[in-house]
Amino acid sequence: FSIFYFFFLMIRPPPRSTPSNSSAASDVYKRQTYTSPNIGAYHTVGSNAMILNQTVIDAIKLITKNKIEINSYIFVVLLHEYLHSLGYLSEREVRPLTLKLCFEAFGPDHPTTKMALDPFSYFPNLLAVLSRVKIPAVSKVTYIGNFDDESARFYL
Repeated sequence: FSIFYFFFLMIRPPPRSTPSNSSAASDVYKRQTYTSPNIGAYHTVGSNAMILNQTVIDAIKLITKNKIEINSYIFVVLLHEYLHSLGYLSEREVRPLTLKLCFEAFGPDHPTTKMALDPFSYFPNLLAVLSRVKIPAVSKVTYIGNFDDESARFYL
């Protein structure tokens, strides 16, 4: 199984209390773009898609080769966007909830929890490295997988 499937297993069960009119995102894409270093991924309300900012991931891969750190970052942004897809639209709700879930799942010293608290403290030179990442003139969107499908484990 790939690490993305394990991410799916961890974030798929919704929190005990979710807004009643929510519909969780199920499709994950990646896109090479530079909108803002603060945007590691995004979810458009009403859609079933979460789009990872590949540019930020590429910058993090220039900073570290540590798979746990890279995967922790991806997990945090996917969890964050998944919570948005459940109907938690306010950053004031989602950021602390993301931190709480990471803390409970991984403990206080794990990179995931530290990144949920503040990814720029964890990667202090991220902005400088982002400025060196090449972004293609045409940014394509790449489909990673459908996280609602039980068969996701076979291709994630």
